[in-house]
Amino acid sequence: MPSSLNRLFSTLFIIAYLIVSIILFAKYHPHQPKKKQKQSTVKLFPFRKGDKFGLCDDKLKVFDSLKYDNISIFDDRYYYARENGKVTYIDTLGVELDIPIGDSLISNIQGYYVFAKNGKMGFADKNLKVILPAIYADIFSLNDGRIAVNISGFCGIKDTSGKEIVPIKYPITKGEQYHDGFLRIKQNDKYGFLDLKGNVVVPFIYDVADLFHNGFAWVGQSFKYGFINSAGKLITELKYDGVNFYENGLAAVELKNKWGYIDTTGKVIIPIQYPEAYNFEEGKALVGRLDNYFYINKENKRINDITYQISQSFHNGFAVVTRGFKSGVINNAGKEIIYPKYDMIYDYENNLFVAELNWKYGAIDSTGKVLIPFIYSDRFNGWKNIFVTGKDGKEGCLDRNGNVIIPFIYDDIYNFRNNLAMVKRDGKTFYININGKEYYEK
Repeated sequence: MPSSLNRLFSTLFIIAYLIVSIILFAKYHPHQPKKKQKQSTVKLFPFRKGDKFGLCDDKLKVFDSLKYDNISIFDDRYYYARENGKVTYIDTLGVELDIPIGDSLISNIQGYYVFAKNGKMGFADKNLKVILPAIYADIFSLNDGRIAVNISGFCGIKDTSGKEIVPIKYPITKGEQYHDGFLRIKQNDKYGFLDLKGNVVVPFIYDVADLFHNGFAWVGQSFKYGFINSAGKLITELKYDGVNFYENGLAAVELKNKWGYIDTTGKVIIPIQYPEAYNFEEGKALVGRLDNYFYINKENKRINDITYQISQSFHNGFAVVTRGFKSGVINNAGKEIIYPKYDMIYDYENNLFVAELNWKYGAIDSTGKVLIPFIYSDRFNGWKNIFVTGKDGKEGCLDRNGNVIIPFIYDDIYNFRNNLAMVKRDGKTFYININGKEYYEK
């Protein structure tokens, strides 16, 4: 009988222990799932009513509740919201994101997320599965599918799967990027280059170095410059006083205050004879000096007999030129297709030029026809075929034909992103879409 009681008490004790353990686990486990949330069937947008924010559909029907102090766009997938000082991330269907991996998301790098936890950075995939734990002082993109990770001022390089390419030993600065397959690195005050596998292809021997462009990079020692190729070999001596990067197979070089051009073997193709020389763009280069600029082709022939004061390189078949302190446009043949009469002409995009005339802004086509009248006070800030500009102290938006698509009623219109732009009116900030619909009620 006693042994039977002992077995009974032992069984009851084990059952009680399991029950208590389950209760404690449910209460204190830090990664228990969130309660199932309401989810929209359509995309939602940041909505403001009074001083509170929430989400709404395109018919301005509020989803769930207006409980946030602010909402802004984080990336294509998530909104960033604040509620009583607490940061929350919400997807475009209204579901609050649980971030068990850290305290907050910092940035989106090519579809991956940098997150923060206890003052350190980590790296996760699009589903917030941790790839690199939060042990780094910083994580930033180097392009080409690679990231730099920083510990104590020194960086290493990893791919987006977390695989190490270069151990943590280089002082890589934020802003450096792989360009043409090479990464510029400074070590002990000297520059060199790594390839995509982290191999040193150019030793750390140069005082200065540019990024690789079109297979070449200029480098310098003791204020003399030359070029290296992708194998890290010098194709010219370090003898030039100034250089520009290769474009269209030629690079401008300076020697004794005169400029000319060399080819990719280092051979001088256009004699070193010009006071100034700029890169070849679309087969033409600007040479000369202030008040006496002109364009040449690769055969060192002038494309017209006109000289200009200040001019731009060719882009999309045209170049903006200045003569008599007024701006005009020439085509690839050197013909003036827009007579210099404007105060300023900006680059050719979307088949039009934005121009300034008598302190007002408008737009013209490549024949000089006025597409948008010169009545606007702010230079156009373009996004696709939408131009943000100003009139009578307010900002609005035009299409490329000059039609007002968003009225001039805002104090500020910020850049469009995901077809939405944040605007400010009467001290209140909120969002509008590309058709001018306001996601806002007073």
